[in-house]
Amino acid sequence: MQATVITEKEVFSLENGLTVLLENLPGRKSATAGLYNPVGSRFESEDRMGYSHFVEHMLFKGTERRTYSDISREIDRLGGYMNASTSREITSYYISISSRHLPVALDVLEDIFFHSTFPDKEFEVEKKVILEEIKMGEDSPDDFLFDCFYKDAFGDNPLGRPIAGTLDSIGQSSRNQLLDHYHDFYGSENTVLSIAGFLYETEAQKQNLISQIKKQFENQKSPSKSGFSTLDDSYTVASDKRKYHNKDLEQAHFAYGLPGLPFDLHHEDRAALQVFTHLMGGSMSSRLFRKLREERGLCYSVGTFHTSYALEGIWGVYCGTSPARLEEAVKVMLDEMEKARSGEISDEEIEESKNGIIGIKELQHESSMKRASYNAQSWLYKGQLISLEEELSAIEKVTPEEVKTIASKLWKGHTGTLTYIGSKELGNTFT
Repeated sequence: MQATVITEKEVFSLENGLTVLLENLPGRKSATAGLYNPVGSRFESEDRMGYSHFVEHMLFKGTERRTYSDISREIDRLGGYMNASTSREITSYYISISSRHLPVALDVLEDIFFHSTFPDKEFEVEKKVILEEIKMGEDSPDDFLFDCFYKDAFGDNPLGRPIAGTLDSIGQSSRNQLLDHYHDFYGSENTVLSIAGFLYETEAQKQNLISQIKKQFENQKSPSKSGFSTLDDSYTVASDKRKYHNKDLEQAHFAYGLPGLPFDLHHEDRAALQVFTHLMGGSMSSRLFRKLREERGLCYSVGTFHTSYALEGIWGVYCGTSPARLEEAVKVMLDEMEKARSGEISDEEIEESKNGIIGIKELQHESSMKRASYNAQSWLYKGQLISLEEELSAIEKVTPEEVKTIASKLWKGHTGTLTYIGSKELGNTFT
């Protein structure tokens, strides 16, 4: 008799407060395991700018059992992929690997997260690496633009500061200061271990995996300050603000920002805003792509974005164009935004956008890495798991009227923030 394949999601907490999320995806050969910690640049004081990102680097530099080369080699020799990222609110460490090697991935993750030693020598080396990373970001038009954009949009507060910190804040940091930040924010109580992929075929295999997770992670009892429940300051995107930043470039780049929605998968306007965002700049057939690139030849790259945080969000447009045509590109963009605000959107555009988003999400969720991250964020922000089917159903139910009115509903009377960078001549000619 053939065993029944178990496909449901599983959620449980260990005695030390660590939340574990499992999503079994039969038919695949791989799995992704990740530790997701609710800490990022938003949680930093001014004298700790960039420390969350610095800690992320240091967790790969050595533990009580492994050197930095041991850490990478252990995954590389199995053909796996290991990485980490720091955002404004979440730091994640994840490994994608053949399912049969999942125990190795879990052992490495537990080791680097709870037992990193921050070796003195490696601290000094990694400080130099991050300083170069910051310089590289300053040389990258996209990175430089968005660092300026976030400061212009949110102001001089934790949400508006650069994730990597500054040359001064990192240059003046010490190993002990970084360890203090690590001990403050890294622990089991608010962290999520999210695993997705081909995890088990039978109930017995499922229980074996749960037993292994408990054995590896349950003894790590380390409370921390992390958790979105500690946030009490929300920030609003500035209105009627236009700011130039000097950068010697061949092109001019701009970002235009408006208030977005907080991270809430059940928000009444979330699905309509997703459809609107895709319609305006989410594909080669989107409105801004057609108007600015295909019809006017104003740019190579243009698109829209929407980023949600615990208490607020930001919606925006990015474009890179010729300095001589910057004013025209901005005008065309603003004209299209005004048309959208007034509801000049066809039902056909809306239907195509809905189908496009659904297709993109279905393709993304073929990835175990995407599934693990999606589940972790859902739990960290809202303490619940939302299925892909539930999200797609919400998109399918969006009406043309909801999409046509979402812009005026969210942004009535708000003129947004416009940040642009380029040669200094722009500061004199485009104001």
